[in-house]
Amino acid sequence: MMDRPGEGGRLVIQRPAEVRAEDDYGSALWAGLQAERRQVPCRFLYDERGAHLFEEITHLDAYYPTRAEQEILEDRAAEIVADCPQGLKLVELGSGSSRKTEILIEVLLREQGELLFVPLDVAEEMLELSARTLLERHAGLRVHAFAGEYAAALDWVSGHIDAPRLYLWLGSSIGNFDRVQATAFLARMRKGMVAGDSLLLGVDLRKDKTTLELAYNDPEGVTRAFIENLLVRANRECGTDFDMARWRMRSGYREQAGHIEIHLESLEAQTVQFAGRGEIRFAEGELIHVEDSFKYSRDELAALALGADLRILDLWTDKAGRFASCLLRV
Repeated sequence: MMDRPGEGGRLVIQRPAEVRAEDDYGSALWAGLQAERRQVPCRFLYDERGAHLFEEITHLDAYYPTRAEQEILEDRAAEIVADCPQGLKLVELGSGSSRKTEILIEVLLREQGELLFVPLDVAEEMLELSARTLLERHAGLRVHAFAGEYAAALDWVSGHIDAPRLYLWLGSSIGNFDRVQATAFLARMRKGMVAGDSLLLGVDLRKDKTTLELAYNDPEGVTRAFIENLLVRANRECGTDFDMARWRMRSGYREQAGHIEIHLESLEAQTVQFAGRGEIRFAEGELIHVEDSFKYSRDELAALALGADLRILDLWTDKAGRFASCLLRV
């Protein structure tokens, strides 16, 4: 591991000394494009440009999840904190700008006087920028950030950050996993949690197809730019020669399964060169799977918690009932 201290010792940014093979974009992209169902792991959407594009998405009129979750946190932050032990450390997966998280930070600082915040994110530039902004605003705050993938980050947290901890996984990021994977990931988190630890989980609820499809295909085209950035990044980092004029984003809601599917579609038969590895042929209309976003009913949330050996201590929704914040306890 490597540390980089700053802000008079109040900020430490930690990162793995080595990148695992599965976390290397070039290797993961080549493997995914060789698969029978061509795919790219959605975690690679969040390079520095991708992180900024996603932050822009959260401000769009059509993208309701951020506003809905912020409404819950503004209304319920004091209740959430009251349900947890004193002396909390705040750990956030996929922290991004930490815009919503600041609501909880302010409540905890009022209650405790000081707070250790541990944001975990792959986008180091965004991580550092948001950490410095928070430190400027809050004198009692310390930040020990981890710039890396969730697996390494969670292992580090369980060994270095004392309980009690309130883990945050906001924005319905759990929806990027299918239901089996989501249960498995929460069960893995559960293994690193001890008595007194809690998880505040943001979950997008099932709703009508029109609202969902508009949220993931905004008229402004920001989501399209966010998804297509995977290929722009591949050209820059991996030596590919994707022609962006020959590709488009394609998304839709699978109502019975309860999830949005997002693909990149080849608009014509073409061959893409991959420096040092070979070439890949695509047929007209062939798809690269990029991302799923699963939505949940209350019964599905209960099953998710049960499968991960967690219990739902409390659950809040926004006034329109579009989004849920679940407080889970070991």
